[in-house]
Amino acid sequence: MWVLWQRRHRDRLSAGNLDLQSSTTTGVTYTNSPVTVSGNSQITSDRSTSAQAGDTYTFGTLSIGAQTLTIAGGANVNSGAANITFGAVTATAASTFTVTNPVNGGTTLLTIASLAPTAASTVTFNGNGNTTITGAISTTTAPLTMSAQVS
Repeated sequence: MWVLWQRRHRDRLSAGNLDLQSSTTTGVTYTNSPVTVSGNSQITSDRSTSAQAGDTYTFGTLSIGAQTLTIAGGANVNSGAANITFGAVTATAASTFTVTNPVNGGTTLLTIASLAPTAASTVTFNGNGNTTITGAISTTTAPLTMSAQVS
């Protein structure tokens, strides 16, 4: 079960799994949709029918505290990349991102425009999927832990 609250284009993941399923390969953009993670959550990038190539789901900014956000490729993805993309990410406490590849093939990719951990934050990236940070990682004294899959 997942909980997603949307109010004035602000989404809040408070727990559970948000399973995104597209019937197209053109990607889905949630315009002006900043996301706040307030409980351990998962976002699954999936397709609406089985044996399909992955798709891209794009959100606005992301704010996360002392939670784990898992980004997973869905069971209907069997090739290509199952992508979840965020704008600027702010980590306000010890945050963990786990990126998990689809079980039936393909890869999962978490793309972040920039990362800004606060001084008291430790940010950890792990899992067998890939993470790309396309912009700046702000200078801070916060530890940043990355697995071999992060680029």
